Amino acid sequence: MSEEATVIEAKVDLAMGQDPGGFLKFGVIHDGVFIHDIFRSQCGNYGVDPEETYGVPAEAASEIRRMNETVAHATAIAARATEQAITAALNDGKDVSTGLFDADRELRASLAGTVAACLAHALFKRGVGILLWDPSFTGTGEPR
Repeated sequence: MSEEATVIEAKVDLAMGQDPGGFLKFGVIHDGVFIHDIFRSQCGNYGVDPEETYGVPAEAASEIRRMNETVAHATAIAARATEQAITAALNDGKDVSTGLFDADRELRASLAGTVAACLAHALFKRGVGILLWDPSFTGTGEPR
């Protein structure tokens, strides 16, 4: 992954920010807007060519998509493992593994944020810089 991650760094400024649902995602900042789905328009209603629309080469756009899919997959695995561990620790015969994280969007978003932060840390250790995007931080929509 380090070679692929280096490709991203060389061609785009990788950013992390929240999607409209509050989940931490990887993406880019384009015209002052955080774009987490590089293959969709800013409104999300239309498919776009990432290079033509955002200046993101196809291989970098695919890698960003893969990182977000990795976070979603790892979050699902972590949620199930956590629910099973809680059920075992409580040892009261009641199974909490039936959707604890699915029922609470904020709890799942928090777990996904932790997973995304772990991936960001791994990328950072491989020399990939990541902008943290929080438009409310400066009030101007500038990355910090």
